[in-house]
Order: sequence, then C-alpha cells, then structure tokens
Amino acid sequence: MTGYSVIRCDAENRITGGAILYVRDGIKYDIIMNNKIESICWSVAIEVNDNIYKGVILVVYHSPSASDAEFIRHIEDVSEELSIKGDFLIIGDFNIDVTVNSFYKKQLIAGMLSLGMKQYVNEPTRVTKDSQTIIDLVFANVSVRLQVVHEPKITDHAWIKIELGMGNTESTPREYKSRNYSLIDEQVFATVLKNSAWHWSHEDINQKATILVDNIVGTLNILAPKRIVKIPDVWEGKRWFTDEIKRAADKRDNAYTEARYKETDNSWEQFKVERNAVVKLIRQKKKEYYEDMIDRNRSEPIKMWKTLKKLIRGETVGIRETGNIDFEILDEKTKGNIADKFNIFYVESINKIVSSIANDSYGSPRRRRILIGDSVGNKRIIEKFQDVGIEELEKIVKGLPKKKGTEEGISSEILKMAFSAIKQKFVDIINGSLNEGCCPDS
Repeated sequence: MTGYSVIRCDAENRITGGAILYVRDGIKYDIIMNNKIESICWSVAIEVNDNIYKGVILVVYHSPSASDAEFIRHIEDVSEELSIKGDFLIIGDFNIDVTVNSFYKKQLIAGMLSLGMKQYVNEPTRVTKDSQTIIDLVFANVSVRLQVVHEPKITDHAWIKIELGMGNTESTPREYKSRNYSLIDEQVFATVLKNSAWHWSHEDINQKATILVDNIVGTLNILAPKRIVKIPDVWEGKRWFTDEIKRAADKRDNAYTEARYKETDNSWEQFKVERNAVVKLIRQKKKEYYEDMIDRNRSEPIKMWKTLKKLIRGETVGIRETGNIDFEILDEKTKGNIADKFNIFYVESINKIVSSIANDSYGSPRRRRILIGDSVGNKRIIEKFQDVGIEELEKIVKGLPKKKGTEEGISSEILKMAFSAIKQKFVDIINGSLNEGCCPDS
C-alpha cells in the first residue's frame, strides 16, 4: 500500500488467518515481535516513538478452531512482558465472544485485568444474518477512545477506530524537491550554459570536472529551479479507483445497513450480492489499469519496472532469516555480522588478486602491461588509451537511455541538451582522466 510499510506474520495456509500491521511512512518505530504458535495464533508488535504516539502496539489473530486456553496463556505472557515498556495497546481478532458469559471469556478478561489491561470494545464487531458477536477486542493499560465503524463494509468484521489522543494524528504531507524540466528550451539552455564562467587555466582534472558540473547545475537553477512538491494523499495513487467502484461500494454499504435493520433472509442475500459485485469490479478495474500501464510503458523500462513492482509488492512473508554463508577464504572463527564478513571477504579477495598480479611474470597474458626494450632496465609502462574524439563521444551521449539523474538533476536528457555547449570541455576531461588514470570526484 503506497505510503506505508508493512509488518506481517503469515499463516501456513489460506484456511486460517494471520496478523498484519501497516505503519504510515514517517512514523518512527521498531519491530519488537513477529511470532506465531502454529495453527493457534499469530502476532506482530511494534514500539512507536513518535509525536502521535509513544508506546507498544500489538496486533493479534487467534484461530477459532484452536485452543482458547493455550492462546490465553500466550497473550497473558506477552502482555506481562510488553506492558512494562509503558503504554501498551493490543488489537485483533481474538475469536472469543465477550457477549457470552463463558469460562474462557471470564478467564481472558480477569487475566488481562490482573495485568492492568482493560477491554474497551462494547458493541458487536461481527454482524451476520444469524449472529452478533464481539470477537474483535482492544486491550490497553491506558484509557483509549474507540469507535466501531461498520461502513465501508469491506469484510464481515467492522472497523475499529482508536483515538490515541496524543499529538496531531493528521497525516503530514511528505515533500520532496524537484525540477520542472518542461520549462527548459534546448537552445536557450545551451546558450546560457555556453556563456557560463569557464576557467580552464589549470590542468587539474578534478577541478575541471567540478567546474563542468557546477555550470550545468547553475544553468538548471536559472531555467528550472528546484521547487517543493507535496506527495499526494495515499488514495491519489490508486488510479484504478473509479467512480463506478465508488457507486458500487455505496450500494454495498446501503445494502448492509438495510440488512442489519430488516434482519430478513432476502436483505442479507442482497447484501452478499452487492458485496461480491464490488470485489469483482475492483479486481476487473485493477487488472485493466495495470494491463494498460504495461502496454503504454513497453518502451520505457523505468516506468515498466515501477508498474511490475506495484503488481508484486507485498509478497514477502514475515521476517526472513539468512542461513550460514560460506565465505570460502574466511576463517570460520571470523567475528562479525554478515555485512562485516562480506566487507572482509571482498577486501581480502581484492588483496589476493592484487598480490597475484604483482607476483606474476612480466609475460603473463593476464596483465595489461607491455615491455619496452629488450633487457635494459626491463622498463615497463601502462598501455596507453586511445583519445576519444568529439564525434565518437556525441554518438555515445546521444544514445544514452532515459535514466534518473543525479541529486542535482543532471540526467541523461540534460546531458544531451548540454552537449553542444560542453563538447570540447567534456572530451578534454575524459581524455585527461584516461591518460592520467584519474577518475574525477564530481
């Protein structure tokens, strides 16, 4: 889902459920639990340290066909461990109906109260033709305000809206800086760039490259200055969400309200018809939208890749554990995490290659060196690169694919636009870099 990160604890199959938690981008949090007791319960927990809330949030799902006693023991143990961190909130599908005065309902409520955790949901969260139950529960060790919301009717469970009551809960629009390249005229750009300050009195390749980059950026700042752009609201990204879907969703919600009011078989059947129609329509519109996006972006790899990533996003399951990796040349006793071991491995591998080259005979075919003279001093020099010409460089630059540019906005398209003004200077820098064996910092 655009604008959110996801933490999930998936079930082993589709027969039962799992636990999932979406966190809006920009909220500071740490994952402190991702746990499941196979076929009994699934849970994820985060510790939030943000202006809107400071505390622990646990999302849990308990299978209705699993042991209530074992689940209650688990949730009490977890609550005892996490409640000492401060404010603690548990929300989820417990599948223990607190409207029924059962043994396990009493055990759950009493056990959680003994840990300072009060249950706050007091109206049905799952309403069907035959039953009204409170199985979606909220426990907290602080006072919370919540609301059970039945519309929009997306699942057979109601929404639970919780007001945490700390700070501003409104979504703060994210911002980024961007340039409006549509404002740039190619001829004007080349003229302004050509008339920029060029000081080539020195021979330092780094300084020449810095001047080149600075002048291109300076020209961009004149013709297409950076502007602050606000990232649209999350739903703005859902291009497949049409007025037709909105109307169908309204019909579904009205049918649900009518079914709850009339409580007849016909009204509940009509709700099911409207609900299924919305699901089918959403699938159809999403399919049409992404098929169209793929067709229209076949010639633009970047946009195509972004579209494909949207289609496959969310397929990762839980927290992936990396097994042991054989680093071959490293001793098994080498300390450090995987990232540290990778760094050591690469450094030692390169040292090994360099060492093997240094010890190799002069006549080895693996070396890019040539011998000058027969035996006098056995002098060696590095093979000389052929200078690059302007026409050759122009072919390369003009053939560059469209790609995102640097942080300052120098993309392949800007480089093409600038080439007529910088071609001689660009060639000088490249040839100087090759001849000196120096890669400019800029």
